[in-house]
Amino acid sequence: MKQELYFCSPGENQYYSMLPLWGVARVSEMANGTPWLEPQWVGGHGEVPDGLALYTSRLDATISSLVLNQRDGDAWAVYPFTDFNVTQMMLERKANQSKYWVMLIFGFTGDDFRRLIKTTGIYRTVYFPVGFPVSDSIDQNTNPAILSFAEDFFESVDEYWKVHFNDYCQDIQYLNEMSKDDIETMARKAISQASVTDKPLLTASTHVSVMTYSGSEWIVSSPDGVASSKVH
Repeated sequence: MKQELYFCSPGENQYYSMLPLWGVARVSEMANGTPWLEPQWVGGHGEVPDGLALYTSRLDATISSLVLNQRDGDAWAVYPFTDFNVTQMMLERKANQSKYWVMLIFGFTGDDFRRLIKTTGIYRTVYFPVGFPVSDSIDQNTNPAILSFAEDFFESVDEYWKVHFNDYCQDIQYLNEMSKDDIETMARKAISQASVTDKPLLTASTHVSVMTYSGSEWIVSSPDGVASSKVH
C-alpha cells in the first residue's frame, strides 16, 4: 500500500482486544475524488446506525471478501484492524453521530434449514454492536483514538460457540495465525460447500442462529438465553 489513502494507516492503529480483529475493505475513490480505503459497513437497523464491520475470525472475513468480490469484482480484501485509521473515521462521522460504532462479527446468519442467508449479494452476519463516544480531544497527530473492547463481548461469543469450541477465542486465534493462502483456500472450500438462500425460513427460536466454517464443514450454534446480538 504505497499510495496514501484516507482511512488507512498501515500498522499504526492501536487497540485493545482479546483477539486480533479483521476488516474487509477495498481501495476506491470518495465522491470528491479522494482515494480511500473503503471499509465494509453493516447494521443501520433500528436505533443503532451502521458501523465498521470487524471480524473475530480471519476466515469469516475472507469468506465475506470473496463473496463481495463475486458481486463487485476482485476489489475487496481482508486487512488487519491495525491498518485502519480509526481517528479519521471517527472525525468523519463526528458531525452526524456522538458515537462511533463497530460491529463485532462472529459468524454468519443461518435459517431453520442451516442455509446461509444472502441478501444484497452478501452473507448476513451476526454481531455485537459496540459504540465508542467520539471525544472532542482526539487528534490525528497529537491524540489518536485507541479503542478498547471489553472482555464480556468475547465471553458472550464463547457462549454462542461452546457446543463446538472448548475455547472459541483460543481456537480462532490458532486459525487466525494460519497463512493467507491457507485461509483463502479454506474460504473458497467453505463457499463451494455452502447451502445459501435469499428466501430464508426463520422462526423465533432461530433468530440468533450463527454459522461458521470449521474443519471441513459448516457448523451452526443457537444457544438459549443469548439474545443481545444483532443480525445484518
